[in-house]
Amino acid sequence: MLHICYSGQEGNDMNRNKLNDEELLQILFNTNWSDSEDGLDNSDHEQDLNNVQIPEHVDYPTNVNDEVSFDLLDLPVEMQFDTGETLILPSDSKSNLTYQNQNTTPRRSIRQAFSSPTESTSNTTNQSHSRPKEKNIELTNLKWKKGNLITPSACLKFNEPTLHNDLLSLETPLDFFAYFFNTELLIKIKEETELYSVQLNPNKPVTLSIDEIKRYLGICIYASVLHVPKIRDYWSVDLGFPLIYNTMSRNRFELIKSVLHFNNNAIMLLPNNPNHDRLHKLRPIIDHLNNRFSSIPCKETLSLDEQLCATKAKSYMKQYLPDKPHKWGFKLFILTDTQGYAYRFEIYSGQENNPIFRKTTEPDFGASSNVVIRLTRNVPVNSNHKIYFDNYYTAIPMMEYLYNKNIYSLGTVRLNRLPNCPLPDKNQEKKNEKRRFN
Repeated sequence: MLHICYSGQEGNDMNRNKLNDEELLQILFNTNWSDSEDGLDNSDHEQDLNNVQIPEHVDYPTNVNDEVSFDLLDLPVEMQFDTGETLILPSDSKSNLTYQNQNTTPRRSIRQAFSSPTESTSNTTNQSHSRPKEKNIELTNLKWKKGNLITPSACLKFNEPTLHNDLLSLETPLDFFAYFFNTELLIKIKEETELYSVQLNPNKPVTLSIDEIKRYLGICIYASVLHVPKIRDYWSVDLGFPLIYNTMSRNRFELIKSVLHFNNNAIMLLPNNPNHDRLHKLRPIIDHLNNRFSSIPCKETLSLDEQLCATKAKSYMKQYLPDKPHKWGFKLFILTDTQGYAYRFEIYSGQENNPIFRKTTEPDFGASSNVVIRLTRNVPVNSNHKIYFDNYYTAIPMMEYLYNKNIYSLGTVRLNRLPNCPLPDKNQEKKNEKRRFN
């Protein structure tokens, strides 16, 4: 791109330094016009690279002694578009052009001004992202009142639900575990594991039994409590654990581990498909456990927060939470009661806020508020349940939505989610505290 700089002179009128004919010709004819204007190789169309030209009716001096002097900034600009239209922009300067060889006003032509569909789309996208988000009119019209919170007595009344008979019959920890990992889930794991072994190698299919799957799960539970340097050390002579190596051989355990599956890979959609589920391989386990967890009646007070499942595995779904005991792992959103029982959980995959994973009857309040809406699907309405959460989830539209279902919520809040609320400034409060202390 041609850049010519001028320096002004002091005086009543600002005079520009003018180029003589030799300087002008040297700049015009020694410039490599085939280079891209922005320095990129593919920034301009190939058909436009040689479009820089001077109109034919402009005569340039051939004799050095000819007296020629004109200002480049005074030249009109001729712009040619893809449609064939030509736009001539006149000079904005009032200075006179002196051209003794010809009376015609010289003009210069520049590259075609083109706009491709890709560029127009990207420009539109950038403009849409650069626009500030329009605030909800209802939120901006809120009127805040100063006073104490008065809760009607009818909102505080809660009838404690009774447990089913099949839950009352559970006594040992094994009974409770078998209630969630029931025979239906074990059969599903057996079928999908055998199917995957056939897909992996049809000549060597793996046949399992329900009892073997129970033994495999038992070894995994023991391994989470008893730690050894390597997994094979559970079957070693020095570090081995009798309940493990007497339950299943090492080779059989490793074989089941290599083919263990919970869903059919053949029906998994490609990543470029809009309906692709990143948790496809775990979806049957997640849905089954959520259904079994939700079969327990909810208590009056509930809590919603995130939890980290620590792992060293390589996965793009791993999250970093510096405030957690384990910094790296899979993030889970969990709805629990005051005693820690989880009624529903959700593994963060980055797809939760997509419309295909949201029910048509559920509103869209944003990523953080939608987590509360999804996890409270099975909370009974009109029962005066109370839900507590932190400022990541607190939002007025979501809390109003729960309030209309007689589900009351309480949580810390961020100031940017309370429009027009005359709360005191933190910095000012700190200054006032220092003054009182002094």
